Amino acid sequence: MKAGFARLPITPDKPMTLAGFDRRTAPATGALEDLYVSALALEDDGGEQFLLCSFDLLGADRALCKGVREALSPILPPERIWVCATHTHSAPRGAFSGGISQDNAYISGIINICKAAAFTAFKGLSTVSVHYGEGTVAGVASLRDVP
Repeated sequence: MKAGFARLPITPDKPMTLAGFDRRTAPATGALEDLYVSALALEDDGGEQFLLCSFDLLGADRALCKGVREALSPILPPERIWVCATHTHSAPRGAFSGGISQDNAYISGIINICKAAAFTAFKGLSTVSVHYGEGTVAGVASLRDVP
């Protein structure tokens, strides 16, 4: 199996309202840390490829997923491209289509940055070993609705 990885910043270059802060009326005044899109490219021994794109955003709506898949359609079929988000409230609200503060330029920009990250990840494919394990750690995870 081969894997490649790339991570590029998607931090807005202008003040934007933050997602998940509905009571806040003013946009963010700056950034303490960058937001990123991460691209993990995988290729099995038969040459079949897969891509996982993860955005540091509150979520990845249908329009963002569709935009990423369309931008990457020259290299992969849409069913081999998965898009997800880290669910951070420190991301701009304008990344969601149809929202009151939708910012089409920002959405288009992060799709283009994702495309660049994907190409970099595929260009960097190298042979890897894959291992996994399972474990349980008491007290780390819990159900919030169970007393």
